[in-house]
Amino acid sequence: MTSHQELSVPVLQRLGEELVFAARRSKRRSLALRSLAVTTGCTAALLAGVILLPVSDGDVGAPPAVALERNGARVTIELTAPAETEVIIQELERAGVKADVRSLPVSPSLVGLWNAQAQGAEVTPDGSEVAFDATVAPVLYVGRAAGPGEVYAASASAFDPGEALHCTGVESLPPSGIKARVGELGYELQWRYEEISPGNGGSGLAGQVEEPPERSILIHATAWSDRVIIAFLAPATGPFRQTPAIPPQDCE
Repeated sequence: MTSHQELSVPVLQRLGEELVFAARRSKRRSLALRSLAVTTGCTAALLAGVILLPVSDGDVGAPPAVALERNGARVTIELTAPAETEVIIQELERAGVKADVRSLPVSPSLVGLWNAQAQGAEVTPDGSEVAFDATVAPVLYVGRAAGPGEVYAASASAFDPGEALHCTGVESLPPSGIKARVGELGYELQWRYEEISPGNGGSGLAGQVEEPPERSILIHATAWSDRVIIAFLAPATGPFRQTPAIPPQDCE
């Protein structure tokens, strides 16, 4: 069986990037139509104070890395193609926007998205856009593919599309089955178990354990890196039982 690690570089990293940008192509088409409307009706756009600018990096045939929308001093930026942070900064500077753009290693589905750790800016929940006041230079973070064994600075649910446990059926298994399946997929597994008791009102810390009780349920899982999965479990019965992880809706 081919392991996850054998595929992670460069195939899975590239797949992660392509999944992110393919999922946003329809949104970019909508943005392009809005830009066309501004161009053909510039008087109305100027009166409204809204200008949409697809920004080019200057290379012939290279797609722009960002689409920028201005509304007065308010700037909204969407990433439209994979690009190094230096290219993004250059494109913003050509549009007259100052920002410190840095990259963070993230799990596959977050590659090419803005990260919520931004300073002086607001990031949409799905990470597709970042907005800020152009009079103040913000610090922006964009997710990049992590190197082999590199710890993720941000990680989505392991059950999300493009992530390690998507459509694997792990969420329905008991701990022993989870351990076996995750091992088959080529990952190391770490357990976290919710310590819940009447004394803490039904909520507690998820402490690391060597082996959780077999009568536990999986409530969440995330990747620590491309080699380590962290599974969160809780009691399956009792007054403080938790809600089990919800299976992905796009799996057959």
